Amino acid sequence: MKIIKLKGSDTGIVDEHRERPQPVGGCKERQHIGLPGNVPSKGGGHSAGLPDLVHDRLRRGDLTLQTPVTTTAEAARTGGSQVYLAEKEVFPVEDLLHALMIASANDASVALAIHLAGSREAFVERMNTRARELGMTQTIFRSPHGLPPSSRRIEDGDLTSPRDLATLSLQLIRETNILAYTSVKQRTFRPGPKRIDMVNHNHLLGKVA
Repeated sequence: MKIIKLKGSDTGIVDEHRERPQPVGGCKERQHIGLPGNVPSKGGGHSAGLPDLVHDRLRRGDLTLQTPVTTTAEAARTGGSQVYLAEKEVFPVEDLLHALMIASANDASVALAIHLAGSREAFVERMNTRARELGMTQTIFRSPHGLPPSSRRIEDGDLTSPRDLATLSLQLIRETNILAYTSVKQRTFRPGPKRIDMVNHNHLLGKVA
């Protein structure tokens, strides 16, 4: 086993199975760009592609953090970790990003994806295009949330490699303000009778220097 260096970085990763495609579960908060994970999970996986694509729109000026996003029926039906969005509920982009990054909310992931691209499928296509641009050669996205496919067959789900996820994470840290979201330990979503007190799924926050 040896350590390899990521291009243009002092960061190293273990050179074992670095190119082997694996399920993307547990990293959705990093391609919306997904953070790394390598096992299926109830919370889904890789909406981290989302923050990267959202950042591009914010940078261009055709989207703001206060842009309202209306929840579609499809987004409201999304399972796994969620903030229980109801159809036609409206939240600003910023609130949905916090739900995605703190609570790993799959429904928020789908709501943002549909708002940004018009459909879940169109957004997934954008995710794959972005992955190719970043040189993520062992990655294929099939959903904006990373939940296991209905077939339960690994090859039918979202796949990536440790090296590709390291590439994505480095891109997010360098080019976006993702840490402003992922470093939040707790935050309230939807104040009022249906409020949800979100607690970050990253239990290492505050424990690792």
